[in-house]
Amino acid sequence: MKVAVITPYHIDNSLLYECLLSVRLQTYESIVHIIVGDGCESDGFSEFDGVHNITLPSNLADYGSSPRSIGVVYAKALGVDAITFLDSDNWFDKNHIKNMINASLKGNSLVVACQRNICHLDGSIMGVCPHSNGVLFSDTNCIFVRKEMFEHAGSWWLIPDALHSMGDRIVWDRLIHATDKITLLDDVTVNYRSAFQGHYSMFGFPIPQGVKLGEDILLQHDEMDRMIKRSVKRFQALNMLEVVT
Repeated sequence: MKVAVITPYHIDNSLLYECLLSVRLQTYESIVHIIVGDGCESDGFSEFDGVHNITLPSNLADYGSSPRSIGVVYAKALGVDAITFLDSDNWFDKNHIKNMINASLKGNSLVVACQRNICHLDGSIMGVCPHSNGVLFSDTNCIFVRKEMFEHAGSWWLIPDALHSMGDRIVWDRLIHATDKITLLDDVTVNYRSAFQGHYSMFGFPIPQGVKLGEDILLQHDEMDRMIKRSVKRFQALNMLEVVT
């Protein structure tokens, strides 16, 4: 199975290098890494095999939604069998893709979701996220999608402008309502470097400089609550809630 990892980025820095390295160090080998520069071009990937760099001429400023859709279209054109996403400031554990593939094959699943660590800006782990469990929602970095579902996994560009801040919830909602071939994993193989104050408060850490309140996300509280209820109802119908409770 050939897998594409899709990474949107808008700043070429050391965090992107760490992201690229985590994909390069995967124990699974048949991987192409598609990085999409959102008005930015990186030259720090030349040492990594299997990296395809797409550069957009301007920053589209939609939280990486359009770059993700472009990445999915490009991955489909390459003929890959599955895709996963990894934001440029995050990283995978070395067995992440292998675990996702194994779960997909074992359960004949078109969609697989794992869990994530919430990490400090310095990269240290603060704790396992209690929210991105595949039921309340699944963070973009935590999903693995087979080619039969690429139409839904690439639907980021269809998200209304006002809702891009919660795009992962919208895409997750579309995926889980498009198939019942879903596997939810307890494995924590994604590391999410948080820039949000709420995560530091949740785990009892001092709030570092440079993190944000996330007002744009808070403004979507009612819509987020509706999506959570839809997701819970969906997994109740699939009799899958016991997987994560």
